[in-house]
Amino acid sequence: MKKNILFLLLVFSYSAFCQMITTPNIPYGITQDFDQIDDTVAVSNSGPWDFSNIQPTSSYQVNVFSIDSSSNKSSYPNATHVLQSANGEFFMNVMPMGNFYHGKLSSTTTTNYSVPLKLIPYPLTANTNHSHNISSTIVWNTLTMNFTDKSEIQGISSGTVTMPDGKSYANALLVNSKRTQVTGPSLFGNYVTVEEISKQIYLQDYPYPVVEILHVFSNGTLQFKRSLFMQENLTFSNSETDLYQISPYPNPFNDHITIDIKDQSKVSIFSVDGKEMVSKNNMQPGQNIISLKGFPQGSYVLHIENSKGILSREIIVKKNNI
Repeated sequence: MKKNILFLLLVFSYSAFCQMITTPNIPYGITQDFDQIDDTVAVSNSGPWDFSNIQPTSSYQVNVFSIDSSSNKSSYPNATHVLQSANGEFFMNVMPMGNFYHGKLSSTTTTNYSVPLKLIPYPLTANTNHSHNISSTIVWNTLTMNFTDKSEIQGISSGTVTMPDGKSYANALLVNSKRTQVTGPSLFGNYVTVEEISKQIYLQDYPYPVVEILHVFSNGTLQFKRSLFMQENLTFSNSETDLYQISPYPNPFNDHITIDIKDQSKVSIFSVDGKEMVSKNNMQPGQNIISLKGFPQGSYVLHIENSKGILSREIIVKKNNI
């Protein structure tokens, strides 16, 4: 099934006017294609950003599946998604407070983090200044070495982005991203430092950057560069309709909220700072009422996980006497 990504952005974005990127809705079974050029293009620190003159030379594809579809799921029990590309399998967990990375499997390397790396914080804004690092090990062929991984995200500005196909999207967010991975010491005492430095442009309700301008360095020497641009269409290998049609009501609400679901689901409610306020692991299909009596007035995130994917919605507590 083909869906226009603009439709998703307009219908399901609840932060279209505040230029804030919140937790994306990610159905399982997404196949996403990107236009690629094997070079980098200039990106100013302020929009609008116009890439309509770009002539792609190749393409790049990413598939997103439920962790249950991976034969390696037992090795990554806390992951919810597996991203598959030509570079291997990447194990992720998408939560209201951010995207968490648990490790990867490729033809030559394996990483598996006991504590996941927070790749991207939510909400993501032009004022974001994020840094998180972990220590682990990496298996390269049969050799195990110490390994550190660090993610840095700095928000820059928001504006309109025009893609190579000429379509424009408002409320895009530009960030600087730096990923630093240090391996070693080797048997000879050497260290290898790989830095992935990029400018990325995000849109609400989309799980990846829609534009990425990437340079990769190894011990300070440029090894690789490319530019990726999201193609307009998403392909879903299963029905996402039931997932996206979940709408809590009333919203805003006072002391309870009702959700209608068609599949058994795990339902959680988080505060904007990431604290889990409600957790219901086996909510049954049908109409379900959740009491939030006593919750302070303000915004919260409703987070739903089921066999169709992950959905997040902003919900607002508004007291009648205020």
